[in-house]
Amino acid sequence: MLLILSAVCVTLLNTATLAATENETIPDCDYFDTVNVTGSQRLVNGSYLYQGVVIPAELTAEFDYRVLPDDSTEPVERHLRGCVCQLRPCLRLCCHHSQLMANGQCSGSIEVDLTRLNPYLSVTLDDGTVARRHFQEEFIIQSDLPIPCNDMYPLNDQEE
Repeated sequence: MLLILSAVCVTLLNTATLAATENETIPDCDYFDTVNVTGSQRLVNGSYLYQGVVIPAELTAEFDYRVLPDDSTEPVERHLRGCVCQLRPCLRLCCHHSQLMANGQCSGSIEVDLTRLNPYLSVTLDDGTVARRHFQEEFIIQSDLPIPCNDMYPLNDQEE
């Protein structure tokens, strides 16, 4: 009887471990296509509203790690992520949109009148044509990913 009870406990532990592992992934979604939706509005059907996009519950999962630029991971506080880049194209920024980058580092919080900025980006489409896209209306802005910013391009129409 003790042997059967031990086997049941081991099976339950393995099932719980497997469930936790499965809960930390979103099928067919790369970590870098997700955003932290912990503070986002949860809808009655289990979906989340993030930057005007409804992320279905099946495209969310809890994570207790973050991926580093070298694809290694580090443990972090458990948080909810949603695979928003499957629903709308994402634009990865090194800094939060209210910060400036100087010498490879994000710094300070600035108050910018966004109406003074040109919100359009020239985007090369799959067929090679170039289209102008409004970065705030047509993209999801990601700024919390650990990406090396030395290899990024400035989004400043004053620089080439």
